[in-house]
Amino acid sequence: MKEIRARIDSYFKITIRTVRETIPKLIGYFMVRMSQDKLQAELYQKINDNENILDSLGEPKHITERRRTLNEIIKTLKESLKVLQRDPDITAASTIDDSELSELLRQDAQSNKTNEANRKVEPVR
Repeated sequence: MKEIRARIDSYFKITIRTVRETIPKLIGYFMVRMSQDKLQAELYQKINDNENILDSLGEPKHITERRRTLNEIIKTLKESLKVLQRDPDITAASTIDDSELSELLRQDAQSNKTNEANRKVEPVR
Protein backbone atom coordinates (compact mmCIF):
# COMPACT_ATOMS: atom_id res chain seq x y z
CA MET A 1 0.00 0.00 0.00
CA LYS A 2 2.85 2.39 0.79
CA GLU A 3 4.35 1.69 -2.62
CA ILE A 4 1.10 2.61 -4.41
CA ARG A 5 0.82 5.76 -2.30
CA ALA A 6 4.45 6.69 -3.16
CA ARG A 7 3.83 6.18 -6.87
CA ILE A 8 0.64 8.27 -6.80
CA ASP A 9 2.46 11.06 -4.93
CA SER A 10 5.28 10.88 -7.46
CA TYR A 11 2.79 11.06 -10.34
CA PHE A 12 1.05 14.11 -8.83
CA LYS A 13 4.41 15.85 -8.29
CA ILE A 14 5.33 15.27 -11.93
CA THR A 15 1.91 16.49 -13.06
CA ILE A 16 2.06 19.61 -10.89
CA ARG A 17 5.59 20.42 -12.14
CA THR A 18 4.46 19.98 -15.76
CA VAL A 19 1.47 22.27 -15.23
CA ARG A 20 3.66 24.87 -13.49
CA GLU A 21 6.02 24.88 -16.48
CA THR A 22 3.31 24.76 -19.15
CA ILE A 23 0.99 27.55 -17.95
CA PRO A 24 3.58 30.37 -18.19
CA LYS A 25 4.55 29.11 -21.64
CA LEU A 26 0.92 29.18 -22.76
CA ILE A 27 0.37 32.65 -21.33
CA GLY A 28 3.50 33.88 -23.10
CA TYR A 29 2.39 32.22 -26.33
CA PHE A 30 -1.06 33.85 -26.25
CA MET A 31 0.40 37.25 -25.36
CA VAL A 32 2.89 37.06 -28.24
CA ARG A 33 0.17 35.84 -30.59
CA MET A 34 -2.16 38.68 -29.57
CA SER A 35 0.67 41.22 -30.04
CA GLN A 36 1.43 39.80 -33.48
CA ASP A 37 -2.21 40.06 -34.53
CA LYS A 38 -2.51 43.65 -33.31
CA LEU A 39 0.77 44.63 -34.97
CA GLN A 40 -0.26 43.01 -38.24
CA ALA A 41 -3.67 44.72 -38.20
CA GLU A 42 -2.07 48.10 -37.48
CA LEU A 43 0.48 47.57 -40.26
CA TYR A 44 -2.24 46.71 -42.76
CA GLN A 45 -4.20 49.77 -41.68
CA LYS A 46 -1.20 52.08 -42.14
CA ILE A 47 -0.46 50.61 -45.57
CA ASN A 48 -4.07 50.96 -46.68
CA ASP A 49 -4.21 54.56 -45.46
CA ASN A 50 -1.08 55.57 -47.37
CA GLU A 51 -1.98 56.20 -51.03
CA ASN A 52 1.68 56.44 -52.12
CA ILE A 53 2.39 52.89 -50.98
CA LEU A 54 -0.76 51.58 -52.66
CA ASP A 55 0.22 53.28 -55.92
CA SER A 56 3.73 51.87 -55.70
CA LEU A 57 2.64 48.35 -54.87
CA GLY A 58 -0.44 48.24 -57.10
CA GLU A 59 -0.54 47.33 -60.75
CA PRO A 60 -0.41 50.05 -63.42
CA LYS A 61 -3.68 51.76 -64.27
CA HIS A 62 -3.65 50.64 -67.92
CA ILE A 63 -3.50 47.00 -66.81
CA THR A 64 -6.38 47.53 -64.39
CA GLU A 65 -8.43 49.15 -67.15
CA ARG A 66 -7.56 46.34 -69.57
CA ARG A 67 -8.64 43.74 -66.99
CA ARG A 68 -11.94 45.55 -66.45
CA THR A 69 -12.56 45.72 -70.21
CA LEU A 70 -11.78 42.04 -70.70
CA ASN A 71 -14.04 41.06 -67.80
CA GLU A 72 -16.87 43.04 -69.38
CA ILE A 73 -16.25 41.29 -72.72
CA ILE A 74 -16.30 37.90 -71.00
CA LYS A 75 -19.57 38.78 -69.29
CA THR A 76 -21.12 39.89 -72.59
CA LEU A 77 -19.96 36.73 -74.35
CA LYS A 78 -21.39 34.51 -71.61
CA GLU A 79 -24.73 36.28 -71.83
CA SER A 80 -24.66 35.94 -75.62
CA LEU A 81 -23.96 32.23 -75.31
CA LYS A 82 -26.97 31.85 -72.99
CA VAL A 83 -29.16 33.58 -75.57
CA LEU A 84 -27.84 31.36 -78.35
CA GLN A 85 -28.39 28.22 -76.33
CA ARG A 86 -32.00 29.19 -75.60
CA ASP A 87 -32.89 29.79 -79.25
CA PRO A 88 -32.11 26.81 -81.51
CA ASP A 89 -33.12 28.76 -84.66
CA ILE A 90 -30.21 31.18 -84.17
CA THR A 91 -27.80 28.31 -83.58
CA ALA A 92 -28.98 26.45 -86.71
CA ALA A 93 -28.69 29.60 -88.87
CA SER A 94 -25.01 30.12 -88.03
CA THR A 95 -22.95 30.44 -91.23
CA ILE A 96 -19.48 30.36 -89.66
CA ASP A 97 -18.29 27.00 -88.43
CA ASP A 98 -15.74 26.48 -85.66
CA SER A 99 -12.75 26.05 -87.98
CA GLU A 100 -13.43 29.37 -89.73
CA LEU A 101 -13.88 31.12 -86.38
CA SER A 102 -10.67 29.69 -84.95
CA GLU A 103 -8.77 30.75 -88.09
CA LEU A 104 -10.14 34.30 -87.80
CA LEU A 105 -9.15 34.45 -84.14
CA ARG A 106 -5.64 33.17 -84.94
CA GLN A 107 -5.19 35.78 -87.68
CA ASP A 108 -6.40 38.52 -85.36
CA ALA A 109 -3.97 37.45 -82.63
CA GLN A 110 -1.11 37.36 -85.12
CA SER A 111 -1.92 40.87 -86.38
CA ASN A 112 -2.05 42.14 -82.77
CA LYS A 113 1.40 40.68 -82.09
CA THR A 114 2.77 42.25 -85.27
CA ASN A 115 1.31 45.66 -84.34
CA GLU A 116 2.82 45.50 -80.84
CA ALA A 117 6.21 44.48 -82.24
CA ASN A 118 6.11 47.39 -84.70
CA ARG A 119 5.30 49.83 -81.89
CA LYS A 120 8.29 48.63 -79.86
CA VAL A 121 10.67 48.91 -82.84
CA GLU A 122 9.71 52.47 -83.83
CA PRO A 123 12.53 54.91 -83.02
CA VAL A 124 11.95 57.62 -80.44
CA ARG A 125 12.11 61.14 -81.92
